[in-house]
Amino acid sequence: MSLKKIIVVAWMVTASSCSMKNGEEVVAVSSANDKTFMTTAGYGNIHLKKAGLVTAQKSGNQLVKSFAHSASVQFTKAQEDLQDRAAYFDYPLPSVEDSMHRELIKKLESSQGREHDSIYLLTQIIDLKNMQGLYENRLAENSHGLLGKYAENWLPQVRKNIEEAESIKTEIKLYD
Repeated sequence: MSLKKIIVVAWMVTASSCSMKNGEEVVAVSSANDKTFMTTAGYGNIHLKKAGLVTAQKSGNQLVKSFAHSASVQFTKAQEDLQDRAAYFDYPLPSVEDSMHRELIKKLESSQGREHDSIYLLTQIIDLKNMQGLYENRLAENSHGLLGKYAENWLPQVRKNIEEAESIKTEIKLYD
């Protein structure tokens, strides 16, 4: 096949998966897997951010409070990054937490002291490990596009947060 035919075929494949929005090229989400990844990561970011905001205000423990504040800032940035990538696919991300996490936020808002810190840290560790698995699975699929790069960029931060949350949990003597 000549170079000209290859270029024409490549252009046709690209054009068939793209559209225009406000004069900019938009690539259609290529799979249900992409949608699931973006939705799951979006819900995770929303919860990690919101739980961090609540705990940064409510916790009486400076280690927990500092970690929560830092996590809320980090996952706000992660969500903004994901929103930029989702916009490229013209895919709307969730804007509020899912029902399970909504209940956890209510528990955080109504709890105090050690109970609050326990709920926060233990659920953060679970959610962070879920995010870690999501990102590792994305990378294992050899996805090097926008969403693979997102996972690659944020996975080290998620791992760092798991280590930090586990360390705080040990330091303040919380047990599962």
